[in-house]
Amino acid sequence: MSTINYDGLFETAAVRHLKDNFDENIDSIKLQQAFIEYHAKDIDFDHYYKISPVIIAGIDSLSEDQRDAQYSYIYLNTMEKCAKAIAKGGYEYAEKTYKNAFGILEEKYGKPQIARNIAGALKFRASKQKKED
Repeated sequence: MSTINYDGLFETAAVRHLKDNFDENIDSIKLQQAFIEYHAKDIDFDHYYKISPVIIAGIDSLSEDQRDAQYSYIYLNTMEKCAKAIAKGGYEYAEKTYKNAFGILEEKYGKPQIARNIAGALKFRASKQKKED
């Protein structure tokens, strides 16, 4: 795998956490992405890539300090731990860790963001309809 797909939550967290040191860690990120794409059996990738941007939008709506802290937390407590496990052959641990982390982040940021999006769309529709009347 020669490139990194930046559409996913974990990849975005890595980019945002590492910032200037990204190139130094690119092999670890590629290893994890390859693991997720080729070895993780129980991850629903369609769901992952559909919901990741929603979770990212939820995290990005935080203050800069909170946002940076969240991306760092995701990187340090999910990606780094999984990279170490993958390097030692701990694929089951890594897969379970990724799934659990994604589920928690989906509940914390994804679902509230979806609710905000729906509320905004309904308000827009109502105001548009009001103008037409």
